[in-house]
Amino acid sequence: MLIDRPVQKLIDADGVDFLLGPYSSGLTTGASASAEANNVIMVEGNGTSNTVFERGFRNLSLVATIASDYTKSRIWVAGQPRGAQRGDRLRRHLLSHLRGQPTGSAGIL
Repeated sequence: MLIDRPVQKLIDADGVDFLLGPYSSGLTTGASASAEANNVIMVEGNGTSNTVFERGFRNLSLVATIASDYTKSRIWVAGQPRGAQRGDRLRRHLLSHLRGQPTGSAGIL
């Protein structure tokens, strides 16, 4: 994919600690695969296709609602265990990854 090379450069050459995802599910699919392969957290808010999140990636977090939940109440979705576990896992991972690194850097795709 076209997104793989810039993501790998951010990880390898620029040494980012986490990535802020691109716009669209298509780009997010490729970028998140690279992030996952390198054990780098990717936080994104625009790739909402369910297929992006059905791959079981542990380093990908969505700050929006997945497409199939668009019509559900935000309160109902937030109260579901899956959402709570994702948020808690991201928080723990970010804290453990950035602890001791006061000048962490992010890559923005």
